[in-house]
Amino acid sequence: MSHLPRIPFGQEQCLRDDAEQCPCCGCAIGMPHAFGCSSEECPRCHRLLIGCACDPLSASDSAKIIAALVRQFHDLDEAVSVTNITPNGEEQFSYLHHAAMQFIFAQLPPEARAEIGRAFQIRFPSLTPIAVDDAGRGYFTAEQLSEALDMPLAEVRERIEAMIEAGQGLRFADIKNLHKVH
Repeated sequence: MSHLPRIPFGQEQCLRDDAEQCPCCGCAIGMPHAFGCSSEECPRCHRLLIGCACDPLSASDSAKIIAALVRQFHDLDEAVSVTNITPNGEEQFSYLHHAAMQFIFAQLPPEARAEIGRAFQIRFPSLTPIAVDDAGRGYFTAEQLSEALDMPLAEVRERIEAMIEAGQGLRFADIKNLHKVH
């Protein structure tokens, strides 16, 4: 999968600003925007990066943008309002949509999260966890996820590592070489 580099402030094609610093994140000309900046331009479609559905960046940069956006939500109403917006009639989700969904999921009571886990198991019945923690959460190998989600193994591994790097996953030493990702 080919990824595009992020556009530094001042080098935008469409969202050009003559300021010395980004009015949203404060980065200087020639520097990358802060992850989650609402003024960053998408390197593919040249619209606002957080709102487009191009997914042009590496898994690492994408995960960092989503994590930064999750931290910007203040309440559930704010996150829910984002999920009601479909950018340009597109069926794909933007970074902002992904962040809103993560924020909403984190606010759910444990019973609701468990129900989502059961729905996941119904959707992917052949996907059997190789380990289950005390809370009943199942853990899967990258190979299992690759097959169930019909994604190349390298992409699954790249996304797992990116999520861990962005602070969205935890490594458990007592379960050999497994990662928990949300």
